[in-house]
Amino acid sequence: MAIEWRYKFHGYVDGGKFHFKEREKDAWDRIVKQLFNQDVEIILQQPEKDRSDQQRKYYYGVIVKRLCEVSGYDKDDMNEILAKRCLSFEISMKDGCVETFYRRPSSLNTKETELFHEKCRQFAMSEYQVYIPLPNEVEGQYDWF
Repeated sequence: MAIEWRYKFHGYVDGGKFHFKEREKDAWDRIVKQLFNQDVEIILQQPEKDRSDQQRKYYYGVIVKRLCEVSGYDKDDMNEILAKRCLSFEISMKDGCVETFYRRPSSLNTKETELFHEKCRQFAMSEYQVYIPLPNEVEGQYDWF
């Protein structure tokens, strides 16, 4: 079974040429070197919306807060745990090793954030037998940082 992977880079087109946003060119070069003999697809599109402020508040004020209460972890540790459990992916390296990476919740767009929140709710139920309410079930009750 092939491992799915996806990278997202930001830039702009000026004078008919593509320019990477700050520091993304180095990441592009590093990743392209790792993807030896692999087919890729490059899609140009308008930028997606970053996660909303309400999504961020729900994540920290409901999901992270509740999991901290039942686990004893602080919010930074729980954020790291959720990212590693719910946003990880693997890449086969040139030397044949498989490396595991994970995305940061702050890097997600609005659609990806909703999927991440669902995985977090599933993690809470499977690991801690804790129900995490949906955003509409606790609207306005998540101002915790």
